[in-house]
Amino acid sequence: MPDIPKSQSRDHPLARADTYQMILRTLTPEERRVIEVLLLHNQVYLQKYLAKEAGLSRLRTHRLVKRLAERGILSVSPKGNTNEVRLSEWLRPPPREGP
Repeated sequence: MPDIPKSQSRDHPLARADTYQMILRTLTPEERRVIEVLLLHNQVYLQKYLAKEAGLSRLRTHRLVKRLAERGILSVSPKGNTNEVRLSEWLRPPPREGP
C-alpha cells in the first residue's frame, strides 16, 4: 500500500479545510444557512431555535436537518420537546489561526 503524504492525510489541517469548503459548496443556500447558525452556536443548537434563527419554518427546518443527518453532516438527538442538532465531528471547520 502506498504511503499517503502528510499533506494529504485526513488529520492534516489543510485537508480538513479543503473538505469543509468542498462540502459547503454542495449544500443548498438553506442548508448552508442551517450550518452557519450551528457554527454561531459552537456547532450545537436546539432545532426549534435553529428554525427561528435561520428564518425557516419548523417543517422546512425538520426536513433540512433530516436530509443533512442522512448525509452524515449533522447528528440529531432528542432533547425534551425538540431535537439537539450537532455538526458532525468530521465536518467541523479547522480552528482559525490568530495572533
